[in-house]
Parts: sequence; C-alpha cells; structure tokens
Amino acid sequence: KKENFNLSTITNNNIIINFPEDEKEHEIYIYDQFGFLQLHKNIKGSIYALDVTTLNSGIYFLKINDNLNGQLTIKKFIKM
Repeated sequence: KKENFNLSTITNNNIIINFPEDEKEHEIYIYDQFGFLQLHKNIKGSIYALDVTTLNSGIYFLKINDNLNGQLTIKKFIKM
C-alpha cells in the first residue's frame, strides 16, 4: 500500500508532515513506547508542522488516519 504522506523532522521539537497529493482531514495520534496516547490532533491541509516539545526523549509511534478513505499509517520516530 502506498503511503500518502512524507515525514521529516526539521528540529528536535517539530515534525513536518507533508501530504503532497491531498488536503483532506487527518487525525494524528502519538503513542509512547508503552502504548499510552501522548498527543492527538485533527488537521487539514497539505503540510503540517507538529509541535512535539511536550514529549520527553524516547521512542514514539505516529499514527495517521485519513478520515476520508480510512487509510491508517503508523511510523516510528525517536525524540532526542
């Protein structure tokens, strides 16, 4: 299944999410390595800067749900 976004960290406190071919609504969830929800956002647009300054250093999972077609993608990232 083709992913519908690009993920890149610009600084240690921001994650840039780029949805190049769509401007639909998405739900973003961040879970820590123990499965606890740390952050939830509803976003709309093709580029979004996700502020993660409130997260402690560690391993996290970013879950993005496309509200239009129900596609779900999960990526792992490490906050230093």
